[in-house]
Amino acid sequence: MNDEKRVWIHCRVSNEHERYLLNYQKKKLLHLVSHSNLRVIGITNEISKGTNPHSREISIMKTHAKRKEIDVILVYDPTRILIYDDMFAEFKMYCEMNDVVVISLQEIETSFQGFMLSK
Repeated sequence: MNDEKRVWIHCRVSNEHERYLLNYQKKKLLHLVSHSNLRVIGITNEISKGTNPHSREISIMKTHAKRKEIDVILVYDPTRILIYDDMFAEFKMYCEMNDVVVISLQEIETSFQGFMLSK
């Protein structure tokens, strides 16, 4: 039985001058995927302020979630999806409603640090 999770990677920067950070985010997230039981289904790169819950990139992720084509959305930080807590919460609820988990690299690192400190 294959329990490999299907993951979508989402990267965002706020302006063209920070474009190089898209590659940094993608590299970090792909490194994590390469050391886990995840298979990348797709990657979106977005250059925006992170205030539009109807952006093309977010709509793409929602479509894949609704079609049950992904299990996980992996981001560097939740603010890479949407910068406002209420908008991010609604996006996250939509994902949960479709059995998709949103995980950030920051959450993983924090959990790992907590685990290591408890030893």
